[in-house]
Amino acid sequence: MQRRCRTSSARSRPQRIPGPSDRRQLFLQAGDNYFCRAGAGGWNAHRDALCRFFEDGRLVLSNNWAERAIKPIATGRKAWLFCGSDDHAKSTAALFSLVGSARLHGIDPEEYLRCLIRLLPLWPGERMLKLSPLFWNRTRERLDPAALAAEVGPITVPALPLETG
Repeated sequence: MQRRCRTSSARSRPQRIPGPSDRRQLFLQAGDNYFCRAGAGGWNAHRDALCRFFEDGRLVLSNNWAERAIKPIATGRKAWLFCGSDDHAKSTAALFSLVGSARLHGIDPEEYLRCLIRLLPLWPGERMLKLSPLFWNRTRERLDPAALAAEVGPITVPALPLETG
């Protein structure tokens, strides 16, 4: 019984992580096997990060969240091949940028784009920045909600506020 306990406690102890001095030994054991040699070299390159993972239990040894974040980009890549031309690709990139920025600022992208399409022909060119998602909530407060909610019809562009000071 004691022998079994000694064996299981020896197995449950944390194993020593090979360091740079062990790298030469790993290469010698690998012989001509290319994959073993490549693995031994990669181990040393990521040793600090792996040690940090073992020392701090809060760190996650998974990149699933990053994979899920880039999945829409990876799946859309096939569709983006068919933008038509470089100009169309730039326009598509600008549209995706607007949608991403709207989401970042907590704005419904569909509603934002609908309002933006209605306002762009009427809005003064020197004040276009006020239509960006960063300033959209302040700009929208100054617009008539009934006119903005209507499908068609006139929209009154508000005058610039007078600066005090």
